[in-house]
Amino acid sequence: MSRRLKQHKQPPYNFRDVPDSKRDLEGSCVVQIQSRPQWFSCIGELVQICNEAVRRQRARNRSYMKNKDVGKPLSLFYIADRLDTDDPIRGYMVRSKQTGWLQGFVITTTFTTWQRWFKWDSLTPQAGIMDKNGGVRACCANRKVDADGALAKELNDQLYHGDVKAEGIIWPRVAEISLLGALGCGGWLVGLVLEEMQRNNEYDWVVLQALDNSIGFYEKMGFTRVGAIAKYFQEKEDED
Repeated sequence: MSRRLKQHKQPPYNFRDVPDSKRDLEGSCVVQIQSRPQWFSCIGELVQICNEAVRRQRARNRSYMKNKDVGKPLSLFYIADRLDTDDPIRGYMVRSKQTGWLQGFVITTTFTTWQRWFKWDSLTPQAGIMDKNGGVRACCANRKVDADGALAKELNDQLYHGDVKAEGIIWPRVAEISLLGALGCGGWLVGLVLEEMQRNNEYDWVVLQALDNSIGFYEKMGFTRVGAIAKYFQEKEDED
């Protein structure tokens, strides 16, 4: 069986020519987007700005070039999958007032899992934070991590409901920043959605998946690394 994906349009401009936005967004405008078709109509721009953001980061810090896995941009298929499945889908775009070129975007949704078995767990070595001896791994020693498992415990206590074969397992009080791509305005966009969530009192927690090269950025925004493990099928306990 096969299905033809609607071909996305390439942006009519080169993202290498897009200037970084100013910190106060002078010369830029912010547009709120809540329509799924609107996001899909801009998917070419979303992909290109993520690629360009990584290229500029590598140019600023050549050490990233030593490891090809660090700073890898988001793929078209990952972005398309999030645009297709995130429900609700909310967010903002930042565009140049002069040219209309995209300078940044952020998308938020309600956290949803699609595995039959999912658990927040910062203490298990499989989560990548703690070692087998119960200590923080060397790679996390200077990072903000949930070393005592307290945050994971509070997240596990949140209510959730749903069906993995239908709408997924929905965590109604946990928000997720599902996509972010920006040239100079990433911190501003994250601050905007965090302030909005706090003001609306719709969520108690905000989670996200951070690439290695973005961990420091999110730590500055107040995030702490929490572990999680997931399985599509829960293993049966050994019988005596």
